[in-house]
Amino acid sequence: MSSHHIIKCISLKLTPSEVTSAAQSTSVHRHRTLAAVAAPLAGSSESCARVSLLSSVCGRLPASRRASAGECSRPRAVFTSSCSVSSSSAITATNPTPRLLASRLCPPSLLASAARFSPRLPPPVSARAVRGCCFSSSVGVAACTALLVCLHCLILPLQQQSTGNNQIKYTIFGAGVVSCMSCHGHIVRHGQHLLKLVESCSITCTLDATKCLHALSITMGPIPNQSIFVHNNVISRYLSLGEFLHARRVFDILPQRTVVSYNMLIHAYSRRGDVSDAWSLLCHMRGSDFSPTQYTLSGLLSCELLSICQGMQLQALSIKSGLFDADAFVGTALLGLFGRHGCLDEAFIAFEDMVHKSLVTWNIMLLILARNGFVGDCQNLFRDLVRTGVALSEGSFVAVLSGLVDPEQDLEYSAMIHGLMTKCGFDGDIALVNCLINVYVKCKAMFSAQRLFQEVPAENVVSWNTIIDALVKSGRSQVALEMFVNMSRRGLVPSQATFVAVIDSCASLKNFVCGESIHAKVIRNGFESDVVVGTALVDFYAKSDNMMCSHKCFNQIEEKNIVSWNALMVGYSNECSSMPIMLLRQMLQLGHLVNEFSFSASLKSSSVLNTRQLHGLLIKMGYESHEYVLSSLVMAYSRNGLIIEALSFVKEVSNSLPLVPSNIIAGIYNRTCQYYETVKFLSLLESPDTVSWNLVISACARSNNYNEVLELFNHMHVAHIQPDNYTFMSILCVCTKLCRLDLGSSLHGLIMKTNLYNWDTYICNALIDMYGKCGNIDSSVKVFEEMTDKNIITWTALITALGLNGYPHEALKRFKNMESFRLKPDALALRAVLSACRYGGLVSEAMEIFKQMGTAYGIQPELDHYHCIVDLLAKRGEIEEAEKIITSMPFPPNANIWRSFLEGSKRQTEKSNCILEAMH
Repeated sequence: MSSHHIIKCISLKLTPSEVTSAAQSTSVHRHRTLAAVAAPLAGSSESCARVSLLSSVCGRLPASRRASAGECSRPRAVFTSSCSVSSSSAITATNPTPRLLASRLCPPSLLASAARFSPRLPPPVSARAVRGCCFSSSVGVAACTALLVCLHCLILPLQQQSTGNNQIKYTIFGAGVVSCMSCHGHIVRHGQHLLKLVESCSITCTLDATKCLHALSITMGPIPNQSIFVHNNVISRYLSLGEFLHARRVFDILPQRTVVSYNMLIHAYSRRGDVSDAWSLLCHMRGSDFSPTQYTLSGLLSCELLSICQGMQLQALSIKSGLFDADAFVGTALLGLFGRHGCLDEAFIAFEDMVHKSLVTWNIMLLILARNGFVGDCQNLFRDLVRTGVALSEGSFVAVLSGLVDPEQDLEYSAMIHGLMTKCGFDGDIALVNCLINVYVKCKAMFSAQRLFQEVPAENVVSWNTIIDALVKSGRSQVALEMFVNMSRRGLVPSQATFVAVIDSCASLKNFVCGESIHAKVIRNGFESDVVVGTALVDFYAKSDNMMCSHKCFNQIEEKNIVSWNALMVGYSNECSSMPIMLLRQMLQLGHLVNEFSFSASLKSSSVLNTRQLHGLLIKMGYESHEYVLSSLVMAYSRNGLIIEALSFVKEVSNSLPLVPSNIIAGIYNRTCQYYETVKFLSLLESPDTVSWNLVISACARSNNYNEVLELFNHMHVAHIQPDNYTFMSILCVCTKLCRLDLGSSLHGLIMKTNLYNWDTYICNALIDMYGKCGNIDSSVKVFEEMTDKNIITWTALITALGLNGYPHEALKRFKNMESFRLKPDALALRAVLSACRYGGLVSEAMEIFKQMGTAYGIQPELDHYHCIVDLLAKRGEIEEAEKIITSMPFPPNANIWRSFLEGSKRQTEKSNCILEAMH
């Protein structure tokens, strides 16, 4: 405690000149200051008692605090020489002990509180020793006053050190002091010290300290002109602790209320979402002849659950009272309300009517336009903001960047915003740089995004998360994993968002080994119980067909949400088990809310009885008209063979949802090989969408009507219906079967124009397969090399194309390269490389791969693998070795294997006969 605080404490009865001289004598040693100030008061026993108590309390502070305040280690010696007291009732000046000092000045209750809550204050003495002093008004009031001021000075350094527990102790100690003062009838006179205590304890927002202050406000009674201040502080602290009931009780019994009292409760109710309580309090406020302020209306307008009708009433009230035109406070909050409800016209009108617009007002309006897809209007408004000459903020750039997603139109504008950011000095702002990286990724300008990422002034996890998540969402999962490895090497600790992104990338790549490694890192970093990371792990293992690990990860989540439950249900639904029904029942029993995804996952593997039960449940919960649930219900009926019930159910709801059920029924006909019914059913649609066209094209392709497929595709193009990746996949398959290289090349050009070429792995895989089977191996290799994200299907398609076109050695080389990328070959990849060896006659290489299938790759040979080896050996004339392979098969050989073997034997016999004839 500094000398300045001590002077403040003992100057209660000093003249201004004495206080000035005492302040001038302040030095690093506190005892000198006390001696200088105490000298004029040597004849007063009360003053000497106050000074001695201050010295006793302050001298028992910790050594670190004494050193920081410049205190002397021996304060009592000073009083021996400086404070001489002649009165016998005064405290002995010869080295008074803290116990003796306290016994003369403090009541037993106060000393008991001191001993219990503050070991640095004097311990209690017997009641007999202090009973006489408790009723002495001259000594007791002075002592309590000084002690209360000491508490104020003690709490100030505690605020800086954030020692909340000690602060509570001193607050409770202060309650005892004030209680003693109340007994002497001097509480009105010394109420200012309670106010100082309230101000000093404002940082420590604990329930115990707040209840102590509440008790003080009741015990002390009214303080002239200050009672409302104390009560408002009590209400504010209760609200900050979330104790709304206590705060409302204090408010209800207030003898005097102010606008501040109402505003605090209205704001607290609004933040909690209690619209009814906040609204009723506003009505009560107006009924009590209090006029709402900007703070009142803005707090209520910021409530998330406030209806648009109530918002319009508040707008009318603000206009009537003149608050709307007074400043931008109410108007800005009103814009936020309109933005939450999607009322763009009302928001724009309110924005135009505002007389005063702050930068926050402009930013909110920009954000409303951007989030609702009005990118052009947002850009025009941003241009108007720049022309006003107001200094732009971070929120201005974030708002205008949040709506940029179009690669063709917004990329150039993003570069312009980037330049303006640099000009305004925001190029080093990490949040804006991350936002700009995200915009570049959305606009598919990965080169600009990566270059900007490399120029980030300070590496941070958010920037890495942005670029990794962007890579995953753009289909470049392999690059995202490499970025994650690079991030770990730089010593950056991954966050929850990092793990979620890389887990999703492992799931999309079906790289289960890498996913398990990421899971180990999650456990090591303590995120396994996190709901977001845990849900990502549940989804990853579900996609890996490892439901045991998926369920274990689900059980590790501490606070499960509906997304976690749905992820586990979807995983089990893919196995066609009854677990989704059991999980749905468990969700309902635990009181969790179910949504459309819960019903869809349950219907995916439901039996006939469960389907009908779920149908009744979703009708009861109001999901019978939901598109997603309706589609799942129709498919559940059709999967269980209840086609008539499915069709009758579709007819009942066809007026409200004509398109989606029709596509579902057409898909049912298509999967059951009723292609004519599919085309007939969809031909009745008035405005078919892309899904409907895809179903018709797929139905014609499966029925081998390839010419009709091409005609339908032309009609689709004429009708200006944008084809998607499924459309292109169907057409590419037709080109492959017809061996139409010219049509496939034209389709390739169209795909590049639609920006699906570099972003859809499946389309690129189909292009590699089409070029390979049409004999253009160079184009296959070119497409492969241009791909940024290659999966196991990509490598298999290239190996197959190389084998078909007579490049077996190159196929083997690519197979080894695939293994170097840590991609584990599956059965199809092994069949492709064995077929390449068969076409090229590479017996030794094929036999080596065949023998390692079970040990190195963990895949047991199937009929296709045996056929490749037997055909290769038979064509090379090694009939005996082929016969050994056939006899070692764990299952009977099929017709293809016998045909290859017999043809090889026939060729070998003919060759032997020719040799014998030549010899004769």
